[in-house]
Amino acid sequence: MGTIGTMNLKIEIQEPTTTKSLMGAPVKSFAHLTYLWAERSKVSDVPEQYVDNRLVVPSRHKYRVHYSSSIDETMRIVDGSVYYNILSLDRVDTLFLDIIAERITE
Repeated sequence: MGTIGTMNLKIEIQEPTTTKSLMGAPVKSFAHLTYLWAERSKVSDVPEQYVDNRLVVPSRHKYRVHYSSSIDETMRIVDGSVYYNILSLDRVDTLFLDIIAERITE
């Protein structure tokens, strides 16, 4: 179980929104939802994939945060200046939430 003292990383959670372009077309983007204190650890099993005809291995991390019912898999994490897609959520006890996230490599 995590302890509060190990959560020394401040991350941002962003939720998907739909806005309109100047021509009126819908544009999908992300908006700020909340800041959270987190503990980050590396996940070892990372599959390879092709992006723009090159083989990349996007990094995956596990973030442990305090439980929040407003977080789901459609959102993303901003860690410093790096963006991560949320892949899965796992509730630990009643206090913590483990988030598996993969770095966006587009």
